Amino acid sequence: MRTSRFIWSSMRAHVLRGRNYMDIGSRVKLIPKTRHARAAVSQHGDTARVVLVKESMVCVETLDGNWRWLTRWNDADEHFSWEVLEDEV
Repeated sequence: MRTSRFIWSSMRAHVLRGRNYMDIGSRVKLIPKTRHARAAVSQHGDTARVVLVKESMVCVETLDGNWRWLTRWNDADEHFSWEVLEDEV
């Protein structure tokens, strides 16, 4: 089976939508849209770090180890909006 370079490059891909640039290791703020999302933010916090980027989804992990998948396009996710936080130097 031949693995194309496109598959591997998409795993290292980034999200570019307006000012929201997301890459592995980026910190994001989760903004809840639904009751389910508000409960998750209340329990696990609203700050998460990107651990995996795929073609249409992004996996983020909160500080307490809870992880979830978000859509790469901010407005398309049913439960959360997100914004990328600037890293402090």
